[in-house]
This record gives sequence, C-alpha cells and structure tokens, in this order.
Amino acid sequence: MIGMGADLIGTGIAAGLGVADTRGIDWIELGIQVALAVLGVSLATGMYGKRRE
Repeated sequence: MIGMGADLIGTGIAAGLGVADTRGIDWIELGIQVALAVLGVSLATGMYGKRRE
C-alpha cells in the first residue's frame, strides 16, 4: 500500500516539476517514487514497529 501511494504521489510531483514524461527511462520520477516509498516505510515502521523496553 505504501509503495502504491508513493507511486501515485511521486508521479504527481514529477508531473508538477515537468519531468514525468521524458525520452527513455524517467530516472528522476523513479527516484522521487523510491524516496517517497523509503520515507513512507520508515514512518510506518517507526509508528507500528515493535518497541523494545
């Protein structure tokens, strides 16, 4: 779910920046999507991960 959300949001950000549709592989768009996925997973892990006491 986090990855799908990161994909949609990342595509929107890339479109806003004008880099969503380039020739070949859209590396900038892919980088934005991966960064958002990493951020989302990190936040989810911090919120719902096991806590050691």
